[in-house]
Amino acid sequence: MRALKLLLNSSSSDPAAVFDAAIKAVSAWFFKALRLPEPMEAERPLAAYGIDSLVTVEFRNWVRTELGAVLSTLDVTTAASLNSLCEVIATALGAGRAGG
Repeated sequence: MRALKLLLNSSSSDPAAVFDAAIKAVSAWFFKALRLPEPMEAERPLAAYGIDSLVTVEFRNWVRTELGAVLSTLDVTTAASLNSLCEVIATALGAGRAGG
């Protein structure tokens, strides 16, 4: 999370670095919030993790508060994977498409 904030505050942020830092920060948030037994796989469908509407709203609020990105709950629920969700976040942060 700290690395992502530092990258966002940098004027010369590499979009790929922002994407990678977003993957780590978002994965860590879900790991803690969902009490997952192991870290999320970036390409696995988000639905496989049991993300419900309450978690979706909490996550959306966290992204807005901590990262300054505005997402809708639909952005979260329609994301196919952690990778695709972080692409949406990177775009909302102005980093554009950066990941794989």
